[in-house]
Amino acid sequence: MKAATLYESSVSSFKKVFNNPNPEQIEEIKKILKPLFKHIVENTILLHDLLSITEHDFSTYVHSVNVGIMATSLAINFSKSYEYIEMDELERQCYGFFLHDIGKAKVPIEILRKEGALNDEEWTIMKKHPEWGYTILMETGHLTDEAAYISMQHHERPDGTGYPFGLSDIHPCARICTIADIFDALELMKKEISTEFDNCLINTFITMLGPKNSPAYIEH
Repeated sequence: MKAATLYESSVSSFKKVFNNPNPEQIEEIKKILKPLFKHIVENTILLHDLLSITEHDFSTYVHSVNVGIMATSLAINFSKSYEYIEMDELERQCYGFFLHDIGKAKVPIEILRKEGALNDEEWTIMKKHPEWGYTILMETGHLTDEAAYISMQHHERPDGTGYPFGLSDIHPCARICTIADIFDALELMKKEISTEFDNCLINTFITMLGPKNSPAYIEH
């Protein structure tokens, strides 16, 4: 019940912030995410319940909550082998993970909800959402270093085929977000990853999900 309450309150708040991404709404999101982050860190049972309750829904705010939960969980699990990573840094990452798609607030709703493939003009608009997300967070005063990397780079790829800039040197925070962002395509990810770091992230993610829900480990 606690997991369901946290999840539903997060989704409800994100619906408001995507409808009107102003400083007050983003501050309210952070007030909700702070205790949620604390619960994820301290309560593995609640974390399991949150992972189980995430819905496969194409609405942007539900997707944001799902990715936020999974990316935060992945960052926590992955950081266990790095003693120098502090909780306040992970908390700042958490805000960035949940707000990674905030730039979609500027994408026309008919594009976000379109069934089927986007045409070239629509795709050009969609690919602007990382930069728009960066701008929104900057203008509202919530652009931490972590959120900047996550919002701008979560669609970049190590082989340089991503967007908006075709970068190959991608910040670890953004890579963590990317793994969570496309978690439904684990088999595809196994074919697409191109660095040892991403390989480690995938295997940490698989371990986090548990053997019941996960395919076999990726071979190095």
